[in-house]
Amino acid sequence: MLRYTKKGIESKERIGTLPLRMSNLLRYRGVNTPEEAERFLHPRLTDLLDPFTMPGMEKAVSIIRQAVREQWSITIYGDYDVDGICATSIMLETLRDLGAQHVRPYIPSRHEEGYGLNADAIELLAKESRLLLTVDCGITNLDEVALAKKRGMTVIVTDHHQLAEKLPEADAVLNPLIEPYAFKRLCGAGVALKITQALLGMDGVEKRIDLAALATVADIVPLMEENRVIVREGMMRMGTSARPGLKKLMELAQVSQPVNTGHLGFRLAPRLNAGGRLETAEQCVKLLTTKDEAEATAIATHLNGLNQERQAMEKQIVEQAISAIPAQVNFRTDFAIVILGQEWNNGVIGLAAGRICEKYHFPTIVLSQHGDLAVGSCRSIPGVDIHQMLTACKALYQAEGHGQLFERFGGHSQAAGLTIRAELVPELRRLLNRVIPQGDNCDLTCYIPQKEYELEVPLEAVNMALIDELNQLQPTGYGNPNPVLMARGLHVQEARRVGVGGAHLKLTLLDGANVRGGIGFQQGDLADRGYERVDVLFSPEVNEFRGQRTVQLNVAAMKQTGGSLLWPDEKMIFSALLQELTALASNYNTLSSGDAQAKILPLRTNQLREKLRLGRGVLMIAHQSAWAKDVLSGGEADTDVGQVRDARAFNTVLFAPDVEKLRDDWRDVVLLDGETLPGLKELIRQKCPNARLWCLSDAPDDLRKQLSAMTVSEDTLRGLYRRLLRGGTMAASALAQDCGMTEEQVLTGLTVFGQVALVSFKLDPYQLTLLPMHKVALTDSPLRKYLITHYAAEAQM
Repeated sequence: MLRYTKKGIESKERIGTLPLRMSNLLRYRGVNTPEEAERFLHPRLTDLLDPFTMPGMEKAVSIIRQAVREQWSITIYGDYDVDGICATSIMLETLRDLGAQHVRPYIPSRHEEGYGLNADAIELLAKESRLLLTVDCGITNLDEVALAKKRGMTVIVTDHHQLAEKLPEADAVLNPLIEPYAFKRLCGAGVALKITQALLGMDGVEKRIDLAALATVADIVPLMEENRVIVREGMMRMGTSARPGLKKLMELAQVSQPVNTGHLGFRLAPRLNAGGRLETAEQCVKLLTTKDEAEATAIATHLNGLNQERQAMEKQIVEQAISAIPAQVNFRTDFAIVILGQEWNNGVIGLAAGRICEKYHFPTIVLSQHGDLAVGSCRSIPGVDIHQMLTACKALYQAEGHGQLFERFGGHSQAAGLTIRAELVPELRRLLNRVIPQGDNCDLTCYIPQKEYELEVPLEAVNMALIDELNQLQPTGYGNPNPVLMARGLHVQEARRVGVGGAHLKLTLLDGANVRGGIGFQQGDLADRGYERVDVLFSPEVNEFRGQRTVQLNVAAMKQTGGSLLWPDEKMIFSALLQELTALASNYNTLSSGDAQAKILPLRTNQLREKLRLGRGVLMIAHQSAWAKDVLSGGEADTDVGQVRDARAFNTVLFAPDVEKLRDDWRDVVLLDGETLPGLKELIRQKCPNARLWCLSDAPDDLRKQLSAMTVSEDTLRGLYRRLLRGGTMAASALAQDCGMTEEQVLTGLTVFGQVALVSFKLDPYQLTLLPMHKVALTDSPLRKYLITHYAAEAQM
């Protein structure tokens, strides 16, 4: 299931002299005046704010100048992600440019120390350093800062993370979240760059803005205001970088000019992160700050290899975690995917959690057990604040009279980390299932995947001029996304799988005389849907191939025009119905139709539509597409034939179910055609014991009429068999024409013949072979007996 949502309300007023389309795109980004538009579309270094408007800057600058002047020993305490690495590198170079002789970086081990300051490191560093300067960490380390002060260190804390109720009692604290600094969303390296600006002016900024740009994109902070200046100017300088390490890393990552945010976020950042994930991040600082070509080449090559190792490890963990979902997750009752594995790399489980969260659009916690403890990484969806939910779990667990749920946890609304005793993981799952549906501002419809678009355009408008216009919004990324547009009612001329394992989707789309190609990464399964007319969400881009430049659609989402429902072919439904009837007939004598557990409740169509409101948990069993369309008129649901493909239990119309493949994932199961198939409700009850079973009380009798028509006389079946004996073409359509039957009657008859060994018959793919003639009773066929027992009377009327 997938919903499209329109971002904002389009205005008919321009911003200054800008075109209306660009004016609306800017308004969606919070830009409303000509002056704001000028700064947004043409960011300049001079737009950077005065660094001394950040509280604590004057004190920090004074301390740093004194430390350099008096040659104090200085430790820059960073973090092991790209932001921490770049922030450390910026401060290291800045202090050296000022003349500091005794300055060293310190980045804690992700695996042995974890994030932020720790007491053991403070005790060690206090023996050799007089000034402790944190970057990208420290704002919540009140005890550790107090320890450093107690050991005689001067402490400057620079950070950008959420403020605690109390600030650490450092000699200076810098954080853009502290009022009255005007821009709140700098990353850690952005704060370090502001210190450089205060100490060395714009010359110092220009030398290091490339590192701040890389960190800004990697740390996923909004590309607005100061961040927009940093990223735009930094990427321009990367193309001619004098840093041997960065140049070599760009070469290995196949990053060429012009550098864009995709290069930073998806090629350079993962290679730098690999150092901290698998080994130590200090080698990354050395890579970015060394002037030695040979050293740079060696480190960059090593990091490139680590990244390949990380990719393989991530792939393995994701595959193992997904394979564990059926055993560890119940989509009927669970509001989060909680997966526990053994000895997975703690530095990679966050990536795995992100992949699974994106794939299933479900809050996801991936935990790795090491001994008695499990380390977990959490990722969430818009609408579920995972940090708030973990906080609520902790409080509820204590309110129930237990001790501490977590050894530690922290994070923000969409990502968090935790450590918990492994034996308490089931408790965590239980608590999440209680607090999430009761959470403040948690609308459970947020579990339905949604894709947002900004403007609707006709296909003919998707051209080079449009791409040039949209490029004015670069650099794009978090907070300033690449514009997503929608085109409606496009005809699918071609849809095929491409790439390794058919992972990607290649499209040719038409609208009248207009033709455009499209590519949908990681969407290869859409090629199998049989879409004919589609509504497509996309970003236009230039495709360069063999020297030719053409416009193509980078597809973000695609669904059937007219809604999310893709109605299956009637022949496909009948084929599944015949298989369903065969299974019911074979099991009918073993079922107890009087079983109290198989009671069914009446339901009217308007009541069903109310049940569908949340988007999940309702399975509708159908056999007649026309009636199902009436029932779902204006509603949303997935459609499948035989079995449900999506494990997340979104509302689904399932035609002619293979009951053996039903899962107990449903809150409600509704028979859209009424109680027309004896034995069906009993089989459903066996497979879905926790579901409430309903029957539409206002269903028409179309299915019963169809089944009655399939119950032909024995003379008609004998005539069909005589036709088979004559030979010739055995196609179902030809047999129907020769015998005066419908194709459905022929296929039913052939199934009966197969059950009594007159023929060897396979429905899909169609295969028919006559077997040696022998005397039979057609009522020995379970299917024939089932049809005669329940529908023969109607057939004779």
